[in-house]
Amino acid sequence: MSKNKSIVKMLKPGKIKQERKIKDQLIQPEDDVSRAIKIFAIVIVLLVLVYFISGLVTGEIKIGNKIKPATIQYEEILIGTAFNQNPTDYYIIMYNYKTDTNAEQYKNYINNYKSKENAIRVYYVNLNVGLNNKYISDNVNYNPSKSSEIRVNDVTIMKISNSQLSMFITGTEQVVEYLNSL
Repeated sequence: MSKNKSIVKMLKPGKIKQERKIKDQLIQPEDDVSRAIKIFAIVIVLLVLVYFISGLVTGEIKIGNKIKPATIQYEEILIGTAFNQNPTDYYIIMYNYKTDTNAEQYKNYINNYKSKENAIRVYYVNLNVGLNNKYISDNVNYNPSKSSEIRVNDVTIMKISNSQLSMFITGTEQVVEYLNSL
């Protein structure tokens, strides 16, 4: 019976709890390090996912080989260069590409005009471009002698001859009528 008592004494719940606490204290620093590493890895993975998703949304990162070849267009100009174009005679039509409801009509008239044998060059100015904003004003200048003097508030067509303004028409109806007569 004395052997049974000693076995029972060894299995007392108090000692078992103490042994577990000692084991937990020995293992706990390793658990903290592994938890920290896991949390760090999860945060890194989330940051990488956010970076790629935002890159795809903004177009900074493209999937596949969708590289478009660079093309240079010579028809769209800024108002600041209106009097500096070649050849010596040309038209400039200025309108807001996004909001002008007659944009397609202007393009059709101009394309018809360009197909004619004696057509002169036509340049386009998008009034929606930020660099052209300083030329938009309620006070239209109908006779600018240089680019910095140009002020428009609606669709406008100008004809430049030898770096001088030879014609200035503004307003939708007037521009459409003029383009139709070309």
